[in-house]
Amino acid sequence: MAADLVSTAADLKEKEALEIVQERLGAGDDPLGILDDARQAMEIVGKRFENSEYFIPDLVYSGEILKEITNMVQPKIAKATEVKRLGKVIIGTVAGDIHDIGKDIVTFMLDVSGFEVYDLGIDVPAQKFVDKIRETNTGI
Repeated sequence: MAADLVSTAADLKEKEALEIVQERLGAGDDPLGILDDARQAMEIVGKRFENSEYFIPDLVYSGEILKEITNMVQPKIAKATEVKRLGKVIIGTVAGDIHDIGKDIVTFMLDVSGFEVYDLGIDVPAQKFVDKIRETNTGI
């Protein structure tokens, strides 16, 4: 079923992809495995964009599908399971920028790759980044 989610999400079939996620969650599949399949789908989307098969609207749409999958899966990730983290990352869009699709995709990719991510959101003043760096002792 993993290939089904990867190809369905990469083909931007939102309804079908979300149904697959719901079925897999209902069957007790590993939520991290589902997120990894979503990550693989986003890699395919990125390659299709590089090859001019997909365009900006497709990237935006894939980001929305990814966000919905993440929202469905995250409550199922056991809080008791401590994932070994590779490091900490602070992310946000700078003051004056309200675009978050790319930020959200990068945040997702870092998270499922083992990083602890502090997402400050959009339109973030420089001082907020500095404050978070001091608070968390994060270098990235």
